Parts: sequence; structure tokens; C-alpha cells
Amino acid sequence: MAYQQFIGVYNAEGSLLGEIRYALGKLTGTRECALCDISHKLAGEKESFTVFKDNFPRPFFNRHLDELEPEQLALAKDRAPCILALDEEGWQVVATNQHLKECGRSVKRFSELMHSLLD
Repeated sequence: MAYQQFIGVYNAEGSLLGEIRYALGKLTGTRECALCDISHKLAGEKESFTVFKDNFPRPFFNRHLDELEPEQLALAKDRAPCILALDEEGWQVVATNQHLKECGRSVKRFSELMHSLLD
């Protein structure tokens, strides 16, 4: 089955308080997000990640846990960060935290992973 769209789910909430909690956890070593490491640098989204999203052949969205629909949250809540994909059957997890960690902080390796999901 072909995937129609993808969501990269961060292991954080997008609210101001959520972002502060994540930043403090990152500084103290109690929080991590492999997807954040891939997509962001200190001052915002990496240019290479923006280029990836703009050129990926399917819609790709970044979402924080508090920005997901209930069905998506049920899948991602205890698995974030992860990648969700939508097909004819509905949403499913197609890349886990371990897959994202294996990319290191590399957008190139992440792009290769995402393209492999299209095969």
C-alpha cells in the first residue's frame, strides 16, 4: 500500500511551556528527541531539513504531541519521537525512535530512511 502522507512526531509539546520543559530536560539530560536532533539546530529548523520537506514526494509534516489528532496521539504517545504514515488502512508507525537515532543528526540519512519507506 502506498503512503499518502507522513508526520514526524516530536517527543515534546509545542506550547511555550512544553518547549521550555523540553529545553530544560535537554540541558539536564533528562529529555531527548532524535527527530529534533535531525530537524533542528539551536536557532530553528535546519535549512537542509526544510529542503527535504519541500522536495519529499509525499506531504510531510512536523507535529508535537499536543498537535496530533486523537488517533495519531494514541499511536505516538508512548513511541515519540516517531514517524507516522497514512495509508488506506489509516495511520501507523513506520519509523521508531531507534530508526531516528540510527540517522544520527543527519538530514541526509533521514532522507534516505524516508525514501526507503516509499518502496
